[in-house]
Amino acid sequence: GNPRTVLQEAQYLTLMRRGTFVPAASALLLSLSPQPSMSSLNSAGARGLSSVPTGKINEKPRGQGAVAQLPSLARVLHTLNSIERYPNFLHRHDDTYAKQVEDELEAYVSKLREIRERREDRASILNGVKEKYRSAFEDQEGRKLAALDPRQSILTFEMLSQCLSETGKRLLSAQMKRHSQSGGDAVDVTNTTHSLADLEGALDMPLGDPKLNVVEVEMFDERFCEEAIRRCKEFASMVDAEVEEGSELKGRSTFDLRYVPGLEWVPDFMLDFVAKPIARELFKREGAENLDWVQTYVARYKHKAGETRGGRDSLVEHTDDSEVTCNLCLSGEEEFDGGELCFGAARGEKDEGDVTALRLTRGNVVLHSGRQLHSVSEVTRGERFVFITWTRDYEGFRSRTCPCCFLNGRKEGGSKGGGCICGSAWN
Repeated sequence: GNPRTVLQEAQYLTLMRRGTFVPAASALLLSLSPQPSMSSLNSAGARGLSSVPTGKINEKPRGQGAVAQLPSLARVLHTLNSIERYPNFLHRHDDTYAKQVEDELEAYVSKLREIRERREDRASILNGVKEKYRSAFEDQEGRKLAALDPRQSILTFEMLSQCLSETGKRLLSAQMKRHSQSGGDAVDVTNTTHSLADLEGALDMPLGDPKLNVVEVEMFDERFCEEAIRRCKEFASMVDAEVEEGSELKGRSTFDLRYVPGLEWVPDFMLDFVAKPIARELFKREGAENLDWVQTYVARYKHKAGETRGGRDSLVEHTDDSEVTCNLCLSGEEEFDGGELCFGAARGEKDEGDVTALRLTRGNVVLHSGRQLHSVSEVTRGERFVFITWTRDYEGFRSRTCPCCFLNGRKEGGSKGGGCICGSAWN
């Protein structure tokens, strides 16, 4: 069951290029409408979402209402809507109701404070380990990538180029501006060009398909992927040795890359040089024209994950809290079986039950809408490491569009249509 064969049989647009660093497709475009039926996928050997083993996910139990010890989210949203729309709405109620409203809002604020305190405690531990790692770092055979040297304070175009495939270097070159600093041309991630022409020229292929939901681009070379896995494993081992039994960090294998020495630059690179230029042209309908927030973390999938700590063997069907998600595969195809990235339709669209399975390729970045239903099938052999990048537009899209309208793809929602309570025309 070769997922790429399934995609081709489903008449997907597949553009194959050969690169110097990575012998794989430099770009693969998937138009998820129309989609193949479940029966055609299963007969070809691809695993459907319904048969994906349950994988742990960081969310409240499905089918339940409010999170334990928190008031009803629906009621709190009604309250916030009333406060925003009717500044004097409390005059219509007695003090008992006013106190109830205050208590419900305070419960969420208290929960936020609790999470923030836990985050600060975790950050303190991880930053401590980060400094120990940096001070203990030594140049060793096989560690020739200057961009991953945790002692580097500045990255040049040449340093980054050592980590990229030929397509990745073209994409970087098409967007960056250079300025002279410390004897080299340093990458200024705040000054990038974004145009469809630049993007098409860098990828050597036409883009701009209005039905595009998923795009895969060859980006990093094999040496970077191998060294990135090594760094993440070493960092996880150091964290494990630092914390006591019972700590939420004990046995953990998922970390924000801003804590991993030598990889701190990856989130900004993924935002400014990968997600922004592609999303601005191809994910406009997802509110991704001006992405301004990013988080990148490492995720580890492995066979029989339940028998040892760290990682999972699969992931259930879900959507992400992002406008656009980037999925960078670090593991080679020979290192694991299973672990396909399975896509359904975007939430709110028809045929949510139809599934397309994609076998990831080392060094390639798969970009998709955060509201695209997706899962990871069971890893039946070996380990699968990926970098997951979530991107958002806080100042623009999220300031005018409610999460319900976004997740369900309601075009009339937001500030323009007036069909949502968050719209300026609603009263």
